[in-house]
Amino acid sequence: MRRIGYWMNDKKIKKLNFHIFIDLAWNAGIELVKIDLSEPIVEQGPFDAILHKFTDVVGYILTGDETAASYMRNIQEFQRVSPQTIFVDPLSSMIKLIDRYESYKAAKMSTAGQSGGLHISDNMIGTPPFVKLDSANIKYNMQLLNNAGVTFPIVCKPLVGHGLSDCHKMAIIFNETGLKDVGPPCVCQNFINHNAILFKAFVVGDNFFLGDRPSIKNLNLQDHSETIFFHSHEVSKLDSASHLNDVLDESSKQKPDIDRVENIVKSLRSQLGMALFGVDIIIDVHSGKHYIIDINAFPAYDGIPEFFTTLLSHLQDVTANTMSGRKPLTNGQVRLPGGDEKSLTPLLRAVDSSPCQPTRPVSRAPEIIKCSSVNQLLIEFLSESAVSNNNSEL
Repeated sequence: MRRIGYWMNDKKIKKLNFHIFIDLAWNAGIELVKIDLSEPIVEQGPFDAILHKFTDVVGYILTGDETAASYMRNIQEFQRVSPQTIFVDPLSSMIKLIDRYESYKAAKMSTAGQSGGLHISDNMIGTPPFVKLDSANIKYNMQLLNNAGVTFPIVCKPLVGHGLSDCHKMAIIFNETGLKDVGPPCVCQNFINHNAILFKAFVVGDNFFLGDRPSIKNLNLQDHSETIFFHSHEVSKLDSASHLNDVLDESSKQKPDIDRVENIVKSLRSQLGMALFGVDIIIDVHSGKHYIIDINAFPAYDGIPEFFTTLLSHLQDVTANTMSGRKPLTNGQVRLPGGDEKSLTPLLRAVDSSPCQPTRPVSRAPEIIKCSSVNQLLIEFLSESAVSNNNSEL
């Protein structure tokens, strides 16, 4: 019987009804074991693979949380002594999605056909213009927006995209005066009218499932001047009924081009080196162009009844591969996609000394975690190694 460790927070376990998957996997010859990060993972193994959402751990590391830092050391030690164990997904790949600016850059590269980009040339797929803002200076930020081709209205999102509830607090800004509501560091992208429909592609290995969700209604500059603050979970869930949503009859709903969605998924899978992720896609109401507006690691897979069976098939596939021929790792190293090794010591030292704390502005833009320096250290440390499309890692 294969043995797979798993870790995700209790809320996600409950939301997924994960106990059903545990029974399904057992009947298929896979024992799923919940990992306790407060205890040595090495003593809980051995594991053929680890299924996880460690982005939650990294999210708290960015706030200087010592418990989260100790969890990461535990993960590091396990990777050091058990390099043959497959991580679904590689931690280095998931970390890139924590920084929204980095994930948007990856999306832009994939749609431009770079580093394993689109399989066909298609100018009807893209990303909205975006820019990172690290300052509260309105004039300077206006210059950055202009240089990046970002035009009003804009959506302002926290730089940290995973792991904390504040990650989902956003704002729509309609003019230069509204830039006073920006709380750096954040990412701003063009708001594109899309008939209040968000399409979500849920990826599981080589398969994906497409669903739609309510979204923000069409907005015009002439009708708005004050910043609109919102929580993305309140406007884009299956049962959302926000005043920002719009009720459309079936005849006015746009239909996604399945071939284009498939190209988006294949390109991002190659670009990111991941197997479990979600892609948020909108369709421009005027041009019909498909835009990638967000990427999520190990999403909720809401409304996807085939998720468990497809996940089971993927785990069977990845654990069927052998991980032979790898040299032992030296103390303090982890193996990254492609077989490269890196020391985590600089990362953990920075975490230990990080003074970062959550910032909670009043009556301003989304609550922002002001830890861009640590976040950049995470990204720079892990992005030096190219993401591999090695099937043994995916």
